[in-house]
Amino acid sequence: MTYNRKQLLKLFKSFRNSPFSFEEASDALNIDFVECHKTLDNLKAKGYLKKSAITESWTLSIKGNLILTAKAPREFDRSIVMQKIKELINRVNEVNSSDKYIHNIKSMKIVSPFPVQKRSKAVYIKYCIENKKVDSDELRKRLSKLNQENNRSSDGISAYFSYPEKAINKYLKSRSHVLKLESVTSDELEASEGTVIFKA
Repeated sequence: MTYNRKQLLKLFKSFRNSPFSFEEASDALNIDFVECHKTLDNLKAKGYLKKSAITESWTLSIKGNLILTAKAPREFDRSIVMQKIKELINRVNEVNSSDKYIHNIKSMKIVSPFPVQKRSKAVYIKYCIENKKVDSDELRKRLSKLNQENNRSSDGISAYFSYPEKAINKYLKSRSHVLKLESVTSDELEASEGTVIFKA
């Protein structure tokens, strides 16, 4: 038996600060007694409710109260999601054609449910990169310039050499709340189920 956040909120908001009886829960959820017994027992087993053995009343547990204060994941219209994906592909092409970066985007895959029907939560995307084919002098030049532009020159050797990958991720994401991007190895991307949206 599973419950979505909306169902839980309906019950928990009704009795946030006070104990409630089995009958009150049945009325609040508009379900029959048999279903209500199953519901309350299941919520207790999951740690959302506590039951008083003396008064036979129910109260919210700490976990139950957290449901009320937790923010629901944002959802986005299909048109917005598709526009953000289109813009992302444009940025991928810009990275691959730019002489600023030292990597190319090799492949990219949406690993969350896709295609979007009407609305969607954040879209999770994995991608893999490969080194651009430039000589060592040009590689050092781009590496230095990237770090200097972002004031990363004094962050240490490890951060200095790893920043170019972070710079690509930052540019691809472009502060979007819709897209969640992760750079992975080529093998990991190949093993991940999803929808390929770019392949060089």
